Amino acid sequence: MSPSTDSSVPIQHLVLFRLQEEAGPEVEEEMRRLISRWVGMPGLLRLHFGRDTLERADGYQFGLFTEFKDADSYAAYLTAPLHQNFLAWVLERPFDVIRFDYPLNAVNCLQNAPAE
Repeated sequence: MSPSTDSSVPIQHLVLFRLQEEAGPEVEEEMRRLISRWVGMPGLLRLHFGRDTLERADGYQFGLFTEFKDADSYAAYLTAPLHQNFLAWVLERPFDVIRFDYPLNAVNCLQNAPAE
């Protein structure tokens, strides 16, 4: 986190994955299995994972969307054994990966879902 970032605001963490070979259903199933183990991780507010279905992602086949309560929760996630196991699995394969993180502060939140 940069020094100017308020560490108390939620953090969104987005990741795109592009396997340099055909990504069959077994790849998606294993990724989903490993990621689903994160459910209940302290500070993890949202967790979504899916395959690109519209082929508009420059060949990136999978996307991961997470939201953390705050910067401390995000930092804990980065070093958590379950995340490190997934990261090791990814690094053992020829994936291209794009990571993008940002705080959900007043400047970055342009519209939230209406309260129901």
